[in-house]
Amino acid sequence: WSSDVCSSDLDLDAGTDIVATDANAETSVDVLADAGDIVDGSFTANTTTAVILADGGSINGSTVQAGTTATIDADATISGITVDATGDVLVGTNEADDIVGAIINSDDSVTLEADNSIQGGSVDAGDQATLTADAGDIDGIAVTAVNEVAADATAGSVLNASFTSTAADVDLDAGTDIVATD
Repeated sequence: WSSDVCSSDLDLDAGTDIVATDANAETSVDVLADAGDIVDGSFTANTTTAVILADGGSINGSTVQAGTTATIDADATISGITVDATGDVLVGTNEADDIVGAIINSDDSVTLEADNSIQGGSVDAGDQATLTADAGDIDGIAVTAVNEVAADATAGSVLNASFTSTAADVDLDAGTDIVATD
């Protein structure tokens, strides 16, 4: 299924999977896979918010653009996503097991939160960047923000990663080790 620019909001709600879908709305895009995965989609909200949720599965290989905020969450893994937004970007803030290879660009703040691990990818935040991996590691990600950068691997390690703030502090916390990290 594919959609051209809509005059207002676009809501996609599938009982299972949403695959290879391009959706472009003038205002907002809300995408929900109730009991499945979202795979290889492209979702654009030209002037306001994009909300992409896979309540029963994963989000893989999708692109999200938002005129303001973008919220991306899944019950399982979020992998290979690219997000561009002028407002806040929230990835995995409720349920995601792992966040893998996410490329996030925001003119505002970025929050990545995984029940397990955050691996690979990059974050470029115009304000602050906050990464939390509750049970696993934060590994191999490059993070740049204008203001504070905070990374917390609550029960794991922070390793092979780069964290830069151009105007504020960088705060790294790990339950075990901090290794090979700039």
